[in-house]
Amino acid sequence: MGLSTLPQIHRSAGHDGIGFHLDEVGPALRRLLEVTGTCTYLTTPGRAGPSAESRRHPS
Repeated sequence: MGLSTLPQIHRSAGHDGIGFHLDEVGPALRRLLEVTGTCTYLTTPGRAGPSAESRRHPS
């Protein structure tokens, strides 16, 4: 496992309608996220994607 695991978890959670973000990130991890361009993506709380149930039964 490495840094690529975090975006995978973020996408998977969003796909399942679950919000995911990193909170209270320490300086070393924040720097790593900034260098890799994933800081905003992984640390900004946002809306979860559509739930699995709503994808099975669209309105």
